[in-house]
Amino acid sequence: MLLLISSFILIFMIQLTGLIYKLHQGHQFLDYITHLINNYDGQMDLVEAKLKSNRICKICEYQLTYLDNQYEVEVKVPFKFPALDIDQAILMRGLSVRMTN
Repeated sequence: MLLLISSFILIFMIQLTGLIYKLHQGHQFLDYITHLINNYDGQMDLVEAKLKSNRICKICEYQLTYLDNQYEVEVKVPFKFPALDIDQAILMRGLSVRMTN
């Protein structure tokens, strides 16, 4: 019985480590996109080219929205947690600095 409980806890901890890694990757990808937008002053053709050449999070999806002279970045990170039968996606949002025209 103790072996069964300890093996479940071990599997749970391994899956939790994978979840934390995916969250970190998604957050790093969000920071990278906002950093690119800020450095290229909102020139989205340069930002898109840089994102295609260097993809930090391959499982992440992103969407850019322009509002009030700044960009809102949404990053969606899908994750599965089989120990608890969870198959969801986490949505992270960030804003660039205000663009000056």
